[in-house]
Amino acid sequence: SSYSSTSGLRPRLSGCLRGLQHESGDVRLMALGQLLDELRGAARAEAGALVASSDPSDCQLVSDLLDALLACLRHSAANGGASASSDPSAGALQPARDARLSRAADLASQCLGELGAIDPWRRAQARADGADGTAGRS
Repeated sequence: SSYSSTSGLRPRLSGCLRGLQHESGDVRLMALGQLLDELRGAARAEAGALVASSDPSDCQLVSDLLDALLACLRHSAANGGASASSDPSAGALQPARDARLSRAADLASQCLGELGAIDPWRRAQARADGADGTAGRS
């Protein structure tokens, strides 16, 4: 049994993961803030134990979090340039959108930093274990 599965941290991180995968940028931004609070908060040692765990479900959760955080960074980079919209009125919303994308990239980077260095083999193993789409699902 994994250390983290007996606590409330795993479900909270799973909830953050669902938010990171949401289609709404505002939901992803809120999830990034919640994830950073979890990783920096009172459960910091517990989060460290989760990252270091060899339990397959913990490895899968950490791998899924990393994938989601990297996707947030890619999304911010891909959409942070000039407005892709052909609608001239969309330009009025561009500064707020750019600020949100920049904030999301900043939070995602901080979350990655809090997760720390991850052994690439463990991440690859978690991906292989979850190849059927069932591992790490709650």
